[in-house]
Amino acid sequence: MSFQTFRSIKDTNKSTVFCIIDSTDQYPTPWLTELVKNSADFEIATLAGNGYDVLVGDNEDELLRIASVNGYHHAVVALMGTIWGDYLDFYPLLDQKVKEDWFLMGHILDKKIAYYELHPQCYVINLGQYQRLDCPDIGKKTLYTNHEQIVPIRSEENYHDDYTPLWVKSGHERKNFEHKCYGWNILSLAFENNLSVLVFDEGFRNSKRYFYPDDGNPVQHQSKFYLETTVAARHWINPFGTSSLPEYDLDGPLKNLITTCNGLDWIFYLKKYGFEQGTRVKFVDYNMMFLEFTKRLLEWDGIDYIKFLETFGREKTEFLGLPSDTWYGVKTGLQERWEEFKQTVGWNSIWPEIKQKVSFEFCYKDFLHEEVGHNWIDPSYNDRNTLINLSHVFSYHSTAIFYTLVYRLQLENKTIEQLKHTVPDAWVILENRAYKGFKSYDKYSKFAQASDLITVDIKELTKPIWHKNDW
Repeated sequence: MSFQTFRSIKDTNKSTVFCIIDSTDQYPTPWLTELVKNSADFEIATLAGNGYDVLVGDNEDELLRIASVNGYHHAVVALMGTIWGDYLDFYPLLDQKVKEDWFLMGHILDKKIAYYELHPQCYVINLGQYQRLDCPDIGKKTLYTNHEQIVPIRSEENYHDDYTPLWVKSGHERKNFEHKCYGWNILSLAFENNLSVLVFDEGFRNSKRYFYPDDGNPVQHQSKFYLETTVAARHWINPFGTSSLPEYDLDGPLKNLITTCNGLDWIFYLKKYGFEQGTRVKFVDYNMMFLEFTKRLLEWDGIDYIKFLETFGREKTEFLGLPSDTWYGVKTGLQERWEEFKQTVGWNSIWPEIKQKVSFEFCYKDFLHEEVGHNWIDPSYNDRNTLINLSHVFSYHSTAIFYTLVYRLQLENKTIEQLKHTVPDAWVILENRAYKGFKSYDKYSKFAQASDLITVDIKELTKPIWHKNDW
């Protein structure tokens, strides 16, 4: 079997590994296959960025055996098409759950005459208990195979329909079943040995999604992704950004700050590095609504940010007839975050000073389309006290699914070459590189003067098996 290991870019020593199974042959059209490849590439990047190692292969039984002998305690096994990267709740839920004592967790389906199924889209397994069972096969789907099994005890309630129980546990009665569904062997061993089998609860179910290859409606699949990328580009704002001080050190005060729109993050940069009379802040983004929001922010009186958010959102949603939650994602805890932000930056003193000393510019720029908004940078910004924050424009969940890794890396390299030529002395932040997870970062990957930033050739990257004919 062929497999690759993609290492975490963080020194977290996480004991859970993700195993992604190549399932490209299950998708009915080349376009759907391309979307799933792009999605899987982004998942590797996101998992590596969240501190997890990733194993990639075409046989989950072999991947589990490899994981079990390499010191991992748990494995998340998933088919390509499973998406966690834009639902960041999955990781804290997982990190908390693996502290408990159980054997197997996933979507457990009561298939009636076909026994129970462990849906292959995603499940989590305790590798210690798996080893004590001698690393058994999970169990492939086999039709018309009569077999006797223990009948699990299950809840009367379902998540939906009549085959999605809220819980299952070992039973005592045995009966014959006509078919073997995916996961039949690992489930039967669990029930025979009275091991704990958990059904994904609402938290886990809502913290991920799956691109079903046999949905029967590929247009609906594509429509969801198109809608998401459209909202990200036109109909969405982040009220607070990351709400944390930058980790990078450089001399100040800043003469120039060029940044994507990301809530109030730009104020953190001015707070940490300082600013002076005549400091320029230039907002560069492909989301024109976010640019407008930021411009309107500078006309606001600075008193009640939550009211400002609600007024802006209500005005836009009423005009376009969109749902009221379209304009900013998190709507709970806003007041608490606003109070925390004000205290962190010293809002009552820093805001009037910013309004007095700083000048502002706005520029539309889509970094994934070279010809759009290309005049975003010029030599007047070439200064050691210039900071350019490009955040994750080449590795963003709402766009990555529509752009190949090869393409995103090419555009990233071109942007870096432009910066090297135009503003070699400026400092640049590229928080998430296009190749994150596929090649180790070095000190000139995420933060450096433009002249020192590295570019990367696609051939330097570890190649997932689904790209064997692509690069």
